[in-house]
Amino acid sequence: MYENIYYTSLQLNGIVKDMDIEDKIIYQFDKTIQLEFSEKQIEQISYQHVSIQDVFPLIPGRYYLTILLKNKISKEFTIIDRELVLPVKNDALQMTSLFLGYNAKFNPTGENRIRPFQTGDYQIYFQANYIFLRTDKLVIFFQLHGLTPQKRKQRKLKYSFLK
Repeated sequence: MYENIYYTSLQLNGIVKDMDIEDKIIYQFDKTIQLEFSEKQIEQISYQHVSIQDVFPLIPGRYYLTILLKNKISKEFTIIDRELVLPVKNDALQMTSLFLGYNAKFNPTGENRIRPFQTGDYQIYFQANYIFLRTDKLVIFFQLHGLTPQKRKQRKLKYSFLK
């Protein structure tokens, strides 16, 4: 803290490996994120979610993503790694995993504007550790691949909420 302003610097490092080509690194990125907050802002955000989002292009295939996030000031860090599967376009009907978000905001897309977790004119906000506040408006998101207009007329989607 300096002159009642809180500062920190986050370092974001990521690697994407192609699992189909002997774990060959196909994309690597490093980003520095500078943050500064007033004392009032610190009070406001202490009970809110923080989300860092970015996008990068991938073609259909199997990938392994590793992200390291470091706080350069406090020396704290966290790491996440996940397998990413982008299905090849085919006629088989496929459904992605369900994502549970804590909010969806109307955010019309501009021309040639791609945003993370954008579906139509809504942007969905996710909480990584599945902790939700009572005031959150929960949103469930998934995608259906291979759903042609003809199949859409012939099929029904039924979902049930338990408990």
